Amino acid sequence: MNYLCRNIDDELLRWKNTEHRKVLLLRGARQVGKSSAVRELGKKFEYFVEVNLERDDREKGVKAIFEKGLDVNEFVMSWHRCTKRRLSQTAHCYS
Repeated sequence: MNYLCRNIDDELLRWKNTEHRKVLLLRGARQVGKSSAVRELGKKFEYFVEVNLERDDREKGVKAIFEKGLDVNEFVMSWHRCTKRRLSQTAHCYS
């Protein structure tokens, strides 16, 4: 499937190229391409993990990680237990 470029793509690329990025949170109307835009942006990173809290990921326990709070060390350990993927010390978490 071909990707349809969106107005937000340039803004996302600017965010990616910022030295000290903050967490990325995309909100908006349904079915406008938010997930597609983020997946396309993810191709520009060495590592990319998508977390969609709208889907029911309870079987993986991903939602529970975010419900616990924002202690970074506990988050990284919980993430590894749930996903079997390690986050590097320089990893950024995006939602």
